[in-house]
Amino acid sequence: LIVAADHGESLGNHGIFDHNALYQDVVRTPLIMRIPGQHRETITTPVNNTDLFPTILKLFQIEAGMVRGEDLLSENFAPNPFRIQVSEYEHQQTLKTGKIKIINWEGRSALFNLATDPLEHQNLTKTQPRLFQQMQELVTTQLAPVTDESETFDQLKALGYLE
Repeated sequence: LIVAADHGESLGNHGIFDHNALYQDVVRTPLIMRIPGQHRETITTPVNNTDLFPTILKLFQIEAGMVRGEDLLSENFAPNPFRIQVSEYEHQQTLKTGKIKIINWEGRSALFNLATDPLEHQNLTKTQPRLFQQMQELVTTQLAPVTDESETFDQLKALGYLE
């Protein structure tokens, strides 16, 4: 049994009443797995929804090949509170490592320390320029730039997912 969500809801936080933003109330979602024969364990290491696919493949003993994400049940999956988490939505990207999070959207950026500002109200881009630059460099290496998505749409049409 696997219970997961792809997004939460922004119920008025930041003036938003939907799930079309990348603040924590939208991107921090539950993941509950109950696997027969496995002992109960709480994992505090941040994970990504992309980790579900390789985990499910492994459960069914299917060779994963080259896929995004990590098998959460692997012996090689080690606790790491600084594991990078990424989320993307339309022209928005966010990256979080530890308690530091950056959001980029429409030519703007915001940097937050979730340990001291869990509701993401204090943008630190001006007061922490060095940290902001380091996080932007991490975004550059971890996330593809937001570009024209016409090739992706063409591929989805060819597969019959879009008309």
